[in-house]
Amino acid sequence: MAVKQPRTIPLPPKTAGILRELVGAQRTLQAQIDAIVNTARDLLSVPDDYTIDNIDVGFVPPAQPVEAAEQ
Repeated sequence: MAVKQPRTIPLPPKTAGILRELVGAQRTLQAQIDAIVNTARDLLSVPDDYTIDNIDVGFVPPAQPVEAAEQ
């Protein structure tokens, strides 16, 4: 007996068009955000392994292993 594949459910054309536009805008904004973060890294001499998850906190060093933090 053949396994029945679930059918796809296409988006309505108007919805698909709006999503395409929004995804394009998202990519543009992400490129701008990346450029700003990279500029800040350069200006502040931030080490490559530092990350930024919270704008109010800024760049943070990588998490230390538990053993290293206890020493």
